[in-house]
Amino acid sequence: MVHSKIYMENQTVTVLLEKDLTLEVVGQIRDELKKYFSTDVKKMVIDMEGCKMIDSHGIALLMTASNSMKSIDGKLVLRNQSAPVAEIFNTLQLYPKFLIENTPQST
Repeated sequence: MVHSKIYMENQTVTVLLEKDLTLEVVGQIRDELKKYFSTDVKKMVIDMEGCKMIDSHGIALLMTASNSMKSIDGKLVLRNQSAPVAEIFNTLQLYPKFLIENTPQST
């Protein structure tokens, strides 16, 4: 079962999440992302529009991906967080750890 689409253009990898980022999908996505950490990638964008929920395994995956990108002088960008995911990031005070684009404002 496909949980994400991943493509590379220039030196940017884009990951389009199509499911929630939970234990059930993290292993597959992690294995796919590992392929890009040894290449010429300078930026990884994780588009979270299809992700309405994230658990601790998903957060750990994002933190590992961020650290892996930093280790190769790249950056990780999280894009299009849903309101529920944005609320989790806010509650856990994760925003300083990530570059975020297009996140809904809290009401």
